[in-house]
Amino acid sequence: MKKLIAACIIVWLFGAGAPAQEKPDKANPLFTAQPGPPAPAVPPGWEALLKASAPGPYHKLMEPFVGRWKAEGRIRRAASDETVLVEGTASNTFIFGGRYLKMEFTGKFMGQPLTGMGFMGFDNARREFTSVRFDTLSSGFLFAAGTVSADGKTFSLRGTYKDPLTGKMRELREETAIEGPDRIVSRSFEGTPGGGDEFRSMDVVYTRIK
Repeated sequence: MKKLIAACIIVWLFGAGAPAQEKPDKANPLFTAQPGPPAPAVPPGWEALLKASAPGPYHKLMEPFVGRWKAEGRIRRAASDETVLVEGTASNTFIFGGRYLKMEFTGKFMGQPLTGMGFMGFDNARREFTSVRFDTLSSGFLFAAGTVSADGKTFSLRGTYKDPLTGKMRELREETAIEGPDRIVSRSFEGTPGGGDEFRSMDVVYTRIK
C-alpha cells in the first residue's frame, strides 16, 4: 500500500498523469511577434546629468592604482617624533563601471592588526578628485579633494580632521606619485590649518604584487 501511495506521489510531482498542454495557435495575433515599444526619449535637461555621471579621461588616470600591492611605510604624529613602521597589503579595484576606485588595506601597525578602506573618484561637476577613507585607527571619515599634475602622474589632495588627542583641527596634504607601472609612492604632510607648522607625517611605498 505504501509503495502504491509513493508511486502516485511521484506521478503527481513529475506530471506523468497531467493532461497534454494545448499548443498555441500561431494564427492568433496574441502569439504573433509584435515590435516592442520605442525607447523612451531622454527628458529635456537630463542629457547633461547623464553626461556628468559617465566616467571620463580623469577616471582613467586612476587605472594604474588597480591591483594588489605590498605596502611599506613610516608614520609619525609630530615633527619631533620617531617614525613608526606600518606594513601590509593593499588591494584596489574599480567599481560602478569605472567611476570609483575602491581601496582596501590589511596590515600591522605597532604590532596590532590594521584594516582600512577608502574610495576615490573624479567629480565631473566639481572638476576635482575626491576621496573618503576610514580605518581601525580612527572612528571617523577622512574626506579629501584635489587635483592631478599635468602629466597625470601625481595626485595632490587636501583634507582636514579633528585630532582625537588634542581636540584641535589638523590639515592633511597628500602627494601620491605613480613612479612606474609597479611602484607608487605616497607622502603625507600635516599641520595646523593656517599655522605654518606643516611637517612630513607619512611615507608609504607600494610595490605591485605579481
